[in-house]
Amino acid sequence: GVEWRAVNSYVDMGNRGRAVWMGGNQTNVAGGQDDHCATTDYVQIHTLGNAIDFGTLNQSTAQNSSYGSSIEAFSNGFGQSSTQQNYIQNAKFASGGNFEDFGDLTRVVRMSGSCNSSTRGVTGGGAGPSNVIDYLELQTKGDSLDFGDLLVSRRPNNCTFSSPTRGVFAGGGPSDNIEFIIFASKGNGIDFGGVCTFAGGYKASSSSTTRGIQGGGSGGAPYGPAIESHEIASGGNATRFGDLTIGRLGANGASTQTRAVFGGGGVAPDAANRRNYIDYVTISSSGNAEDFGDLTTKRCMGA
Repeated sequence: GVEWRAVNSYVDMGNRGRAVWMGGNQTNVAGGQDDHCATTDYVQIHTLGNAIDFGTLNQSTAQNSSYGSSIEAFSNGFGQSSTQQNYIQNAKFASGGNFEDFGDLTRVVRMSGSCNSSTRGVTGGGAGPSNVIDYLELQTKGDSLDFGDLLVSRRPNNCTFSSPTRGVFAGGGPSDNIEFIIFASKGNGIDFGGVCTFAGGYKASSSSTTRGIQGGGSGGAPYGPAIESHEIASGGNATRFGDLTIGRLGANGASTQTRAVFGGGGVAPDAANRRNYIDYVTISSSGNAEDFGDLTTKRCMGA
């Protein structure tokens, strides 16, 4: 009876947030290409600096998608050209180390998009393109179950973000359509009422509990530097936020409530011309990204 306190409906990681990058197409030490890799590394999002080795994936992976509970990171699917797999692997954020087999998706898939609430992870779409959505109970080890279908078949390739209640699929070839699902109730995608305006497919995506952020991608020439934002609760078209430090395709995003980071990606003239850059922005404002540091290797198309 003597003071006011804030009560949040989400776990606010605050200054403790850790970004983990998992797998991808990697430039090896000889300068050649590894079509997939078991590399994982991490940064503390509230700081600046280079990424640190996190551990090793259970299965070497590329063109995967990811989400995280408050305690674990999950990698979903695998793909390289016509080869696809359905495995789910996970590791504890706090401890680092090697990933373990968690279960399987309902299908083999590459270039999917994943997002989550505090209890349920959802993976949708993929190369084909596909409209399948499946889900996982994050605290229960095992296989995914059918959730419903996307309105528009697409290969999201990580063009996804979420609030505590909504998962959003924003763009992803061949569509700039935005749709969302309600985590608590299974069912098909629902029209978000807008389109992605600046960034194309293969974007780095993340969010606070209210705003989705996407950067880079195949939009623009040669690869887009644009960062765009989405108000998750209200719907509508994406709006321009700013630019990455350099335009690139197939980077990957992570965030706390206050800051979004964009790691890796390929630059023109080909996505195989990979970089290890990490950029960051403050989610609540708008403006251009600034340099954060570097990944441990040059990678793109991871998660």
